[in-house]
Amino acid sequence: MPDLFVSKFGAVKVSTGVSASIAGIDVFAPNGNNLTDDNSANILITGMALTQGARVSYFTTLSESIYIYPLGNKISRCQITGLAFPDCSSTTEASSNSGYDGAKRIIDFYQANKASNFQNISSPIVITAPPISLSGFLEDMTLNINGSKDLFGVAEFTLVFSVIPEQT
Repeated sequence: MPDLFVSKFGAVKVSTGVSASIAGIDVFAPNGNNLTDDNSANILITGMALTQGARVSYFTTLSESIYIYPLGNKISRCQITGLAFPDCSSTTEASSNSGYDGAKRIIDFYQANKASNFQNISSPIVITAPPISLSGFLEDMTLNINGSKDLFGVAEFTLVFSVIPEQT
């Protein structure tokens, strides 16, 4: 059985041909610039958080009656968290510790897919964690790069999407 994780020069690489996302969480952009695909071994999605809410109005009367009016759904928020590793496919220590190419990939994904780009609002990004499938728009990104020598090149990231509520 092949190793799933190979350590080289203090970095971690997922071996070729192994899906890098935990529990099958994937992020697909309509322009083909996907966060997760066969070439994304240095991007590891570690979690997904979804917040949903309903809009409701409550009115009380003097006779202790309460009237409840459903007003629809709030826009949901989906937060994707993960780790970005350096590219350690090279065999030399100098080139494998070359920097923050995983972090750069997260920045590039955000720049290409953020909702403030007019071309990105015509088709939402699809987030899947089978059997869950969400459609939304990328609004925020946080990238934390640790300067520790032991974690050289490893960055934590968070992507926040506004998710279109399902019609019921």
